[in-house]
Amino acid sequence: MRNIFLIALSVLSIQVTAQQFYFPKENYKDSLNLANAIPSLVAQIMPFYKEDNKIKYYDDMLRYALVAKQYNNALSDLALERHASAPGDALHAQSIGFPFELYAKAKLHQQTHNAAFADAFKAVFLADYNKLAPQGRIQSVYYSSIFSGPPVPVMQTMLYALIDRSSCS
Repeated sequence: MRNIFLIALSVLSIQVTAQQFYFPKENYKDSLNLANAIPSLVAQIMPFYKEDNKIKYYDDMLRYALVAKQYNNALSDLALERHASAPGDALHAQSIGFPFELYAKAKLHQQTHNAAFADAFKAVFLADYNKLAPQGRIQSVYYSSIFSGPPVPVMQTMLYALIDRSSCS
C-alpha cells in the first residue's frame, strides 16, 4: 500500500514540484490511516494543479475530486470536460465520463439518504441510464468497457443485468 501511495504522490508531484504539502508521518503507520488521509492530501494538491489542455485538466480534476470526496466538484468538472470535449454534440457528450458521473451521484445520494452504496448506485443508475438516448446508452457501455476504475465493474454488472432483463421480455 505504501508503494502505491508513493507512486501516486510522485505522479502528482510532477505537476506541483515547487509546493510543499502537509502530510503527517502518522498517516504512514498503516493502510487504514493512509487510506483515510489520501483525500485531504489530494484536496491540498488540487488548487496547484496546472494543465494547458483543458480536456485533460477537467478529466484529471474530475478524478482528483472523486479521490478527495468532493463529489459536487467532480460533477462540475465533468460538465466542463463534456462541454470542452464535444461542443455541439450532446449525444456524445452525455456518455463521456458516465461511470464517474454515476459514482459521484451515488456517493451524494448515499450521503443525503443515508443509504447503502449499492442501493444508492442502483437508484442513480436506473434514473440516469433511462435518460440516455439509445445511441448514448451504447456509447456509455463502450466507455465503461474501455476504462478501468472503481465505478466501472459496478456499472458493467448493472448493464449486463439490463441486457439480460430486456432479452427476456
